[in-house]
Amino acid sequence: MTLASLIGYFLPSPIRRFLRPYWHKVRDYTLFKIKLKGRLHFDNRIGDWVATRKFYNKPLSVPVRSYRQFRRYYQFGKHGKKDVVYTWMNVIDDCSVLYDIGSSNGLEGFLVNHLWNSKIVFVEPFTPSVETILKTVVLQGVSKRDSFELLQAGCDSEMGHRKLYMHHGPIPGVNRNSVGKPEDYDRGGRQDQPILCHQWIMSVSLDGMYWDLGLPKPSHIKIDVDGFENHVLEGAKRLLENRCVSSWAIELNGKENQKSITSVMKSAGYELIAEWEHYPGYKHYSGDAIFVRQDLVTKYKEKFSKEFPKI
Repeated sequence: MTLASLIGYFLPSPIRRFLRPYWHKVRDYTLFKIKLKGRLHFDNRIGDWVATRKFYNKPLSVPVRSYRQFRRYYQFGKHGKKDVVYTWMNVIDDCSVLYDIGSSNGLEGFLVNHLWNSKIVFVEPFTPSVETILKTVVLQGVSKRDSFELLQAGCDSEMGHRKLYMHHGPIPGVNRNSVGKPEDYDRGGRQDQPILCHQWIMSVSLDGMYWDLGLPKPSHIKIDVDGFENHVLEGAKRLLENRCVSSWAIELNGKENQKSITSVMKSAGYELIAEWEHYPGYKHYSGDAIFVRQDLVTKYKEKFSKEFPKI
């Protein structure tokens, strides 16, 4: 039993419930400082609090505009090698251009740039998350300004415009949104969830980002779109045929998506080399998968077998 649990044991239930979130915040801030040797400070340039921690002894600073954003950064990488996307980011030293699809706060893209000096193209539809990404770009310094491209857009099967439905308020750190088709998200859809507001945004396809918009050709792609990944890959047929992408990190939602996307990637010449199921035993599958071009499989398996510094 922890000290907090012991103290809570003697408190009335209403007081215990009231104090619990405050205790969690104090605990996380303290551990961030002690365990990760992190630092919190207010930055007047962006008008927000900033958290700084080191990766490979190099400090990376990001804005924390809510406790949720802070907790995400504090816990970033805590699962170590079990988290195959985190491992993937630590080993893609051949990454020249990363397309970060469904960027949320952009942590993955900023870490890849931080580690390998890669060009990052963020695709994120949610305005508070877009603002967080822009603030993080400022924190990286003027010398890195051109290392980042940001599209406020949803990724879909074709170029166009869609409605972004928000199933919560526009709050930094939350990300339950649906682009165009709420019924195609998660595992069964979000069509029954409340919609608090909506916004028209651009929709882009992976093929269109390169061949229509003229963005740099991706060498690696990360996709995290809460069950919409089939639509995203439908818009990547030319990239898959071109085989310019060395590896893909894709969050898969639902057994059907897992099967269909694994089949699509195999047909295109990509092998599944690592996966992590988030909630083993849960009836609705959710997990991350790493697909590598067949000529690079041996090389990447060797990379994945090596250790990297723990956080």
